Amino acid sequence: MRAPRGYLSLKQVMKLTGLSESTIRRRWEANRFPPRVPLSPGRVAMSEAEVYRYLADPPGYLPPDERTDE
Repeated sequence: MRAPRGYLSLKQVMKLTGLSESTIRRRWEANRFPPRVPLSPGRVAMSEAEVYRYLADPPGYLPPDERTDE
């Protein structure tokens, strides 16, 4: 597998995680999913590296602003 880099659209994240859009939105609201990154007006994505970090430990995932190990 190649090293994660770049950004993924919501559709790509849904396919990769198997989660529905409503589940992802609920996890965003709970601050338990990789944050959205604005790319341009009206366009957001998620960091591919953060999505893979989430996939490695979904229940233990913390967004970058809540981590103490970095």
